[in-house]
Amino acid sequence: MHIHEYIFAALAVIAILLASNLMLTMTTEPLKVASEREGLKRIAQSIMTQILLNPGDPVDWGSNTTIDENNLGSFGLAYQSRTVREAYVLDADKILRLKNDANPFYISPQKVSELLGLNTREYGFTIEILPQFNITVKEISGGCRVSVKSVDGINPIQYADVTAKMYYLSGGQIYEGLLVNNATGPDGACTIEFGDAPSGPAVVIFVVDYRGIRVPKVFVPSGSEESVQCALLVGRKLSLSVSVFSSVIYEVIAPIMDGECEIFKVSSGWGVDTDGSAYVKYVEPGTIVALAAAGSDLIVAQRFMDLVEYGTVSLRSPSLPLGFMLEKMVSVEGFSYIVRLYVWRLVW
Repeated sequence: MHIHEYIFAALAVIAILLASNLMLTMTTEPLKVASEREGLKRIAQSIMTQILLNPGDPVDWGSNTTIDENNLGSFGLAYQSRTVREAYVLDADKILRLKNDANPFYISPQKVSELLGLNTREYGFTIEILPQFNITVKEISGGCRVSVKSVDGINPIQYADVTAKMYYLSGGQIYEGLLVNNATGPDGACTIEFGDAPSGPAVVIFVVDYRGIRVPKVFVPSGSEESVQCALLVGRKLSLSVSVFSSVIYEVIAPIMDGECEIFKVSSGWGVDTDGSAYVKYVEPGTIVALAAAGSDLIVAQRFMDLVEYGTVSLRSPSLPLGFMLEKMVSVEGFSYIVRLYVWRLVW
């Protein structure tokens, strides 16, 4: 055998080995990704069950604002009732404690990650809570144009009932306008007419009802932004200083009366806690917002949000790690929301 034949044979063996190694790598990498995704799926299912079916410990950690993250024994968003225990019914107060906009009752995601048993160096999580419908409001002369679409903002929701009422501040007092009803057309939109706009700061409360699926919407008209102070109502506590509140707080609720949705306000007393914070003496079930006058400003303390994004990984990150997502429809005090849980693999 000539020398060039040996060289050719050696090159052929090397080529075969390199090709085999490349094929093994190309086969192994997808299998590794699939295995990691299956592992993330199992972790996500376990965490989702914990979050949606467990009220946490203590069970009243949402409304009891004296409980901070250092007092939490376990984490869960389920609503705890002494008489009724329904599955996938969440506590509005617990959800509000995940909102980090100047919220003194905030619970950090790092602590929650620890309570969920996640190694923060290896895994991250994101909880996204959003209404069942995507509701947008556009101001028009004498009213608003309301558009109701699916949660992804693509498909119009036809023939949904839209109920609305305006509350406004005038002369240091809070007044309410007329109750207005309409139904969305084939394009998922309808017009709500309020008539002449009030001169003072105002807020509009919408409730969309489609076959029993109800979603609230709080809208501040243009021109009122500078005179409306937004806050949160967590449990019975307000997230603003007591010095800004008048002697009366109104709670806006939306019960079903004779088969139709009504929106009206009930007055409530308030006091000052030992820590100097303001508290409402009694919060009506299903309260959408609490309203109070503060001189020429209108205080709007919400209990239901359009979006809550919470976790150790932001969905707005330019480069997201490998993750797995689960989605579930839930009820929050009679309103319909969607919970999305993302579990991320941070290191390989």
